[in-house]
Formats: sequence, C-alpha cells, structure tokens
Amino acid sequence: MKGSATFACLLAAGVMLVGASAFAQGEKVSPKASPSLKALMLENQKKLGDMESILNKLDAAEEVLEEDIKSLENALLTYLDGMDKAYAVAREMAPKEAMAKERKVFADMATACEAKLRRIDTLHTALAEKVLNATIKLDEAWLKKMIKEQSEGYYRSLYPEGRQKVKKAHPELGE
Repeated sequence: MKGSATFACLLAAGVMLVGASAFAQGEKVSPKASPSLKALMLENQKKLGDMESILNKLDAAEEVLEEDIKSLENALLTYLDGMDKAYAVAREMAPKEAMAKERKVFADMATACEAKLRRIDTLHTALAEKVLNATIKLDEAWLKKMIKEQSEGYYRSLYPEGRQKVKKAHPELGE
C-alpha cells in the first residue's frame, strides 16, 4: 500500500483490532486444546506482541516511516490469518460430538486475550490522534513519494490544528 491508503490502513487498524477480539487468542493456552491448536495460538500471541511493539515504537517516534506502517499492516494481517488457521484447526481436529467442546476451548483462549487487544486498540487510538494532530508527522521522504492525490488525502484527513502544523512544514500541501 502507498501514501494515504497506508495511512488509512493505520487508522482502520483499530477498527479491525476491535473486530478481531472475537477471534483473539488467550494469554494462557488451555490444557484441553490439541497440541497443534496450542502451537498456533501461542504463535498468534507472539504476533499480538509484535503489533504492540510496533505501536509502542511508533508512539515514541516523532515521525511515521512508511516501512513502520507496512510492518504494522503485515503484523495485523498475519495475526488475523493465524487466527483463521487456528479456528480451522479447531474445527478439523474435533470429532462431531466433540466440536462444541473444541470450539469452547478456542473461544476461551480467544477471550482470555481481550485485555491485550484493548491495550493495542488504546495504543493505536492514541497514535492516530497524534498523527491527526500532526504531533507525529509522516516521514518527509514518504510524503515526497506520494502522488498528489495521496498527499492531499493525508492533508485533508488531519485535524485543523494538524493541518496548520503540516502547512508550515510543507506549504505545497493543501493548495
């Protein structure tokens, strides 16, 4: 993704993370779960940690680099894909009579991680506010790579105080 599409993905990630909470894995893996499901859920827990680390890095930065947004997008997509795989394993591994039990194990493991997803959503929301207020700016090289429509879309997405800050640094935007 490039330019404002990447920026939009960052802003939309919070919505996706909240929606993904229904499929989130647990902090503790249930001993009732099959070994392959446990392994997938532990891997997904690591992916959530990766997302949290990227968001913490972005929050501490003064500007957002395109590669950081790509890393965040990739972490989110691989997490969601991993949860899809874990759910498929839960369905495949359970005989029909045990299906409800295996799904319950999956749901319990998913629910247990809701706090981490809420932390990630809170970090993302705070970061998005900083970007919209231009407290954290997009990397100048990234802005220069954007086509005019993308950079204008970024500029229009900013809050009024953010537009003023960006206009000072980049007078060519918003003309």
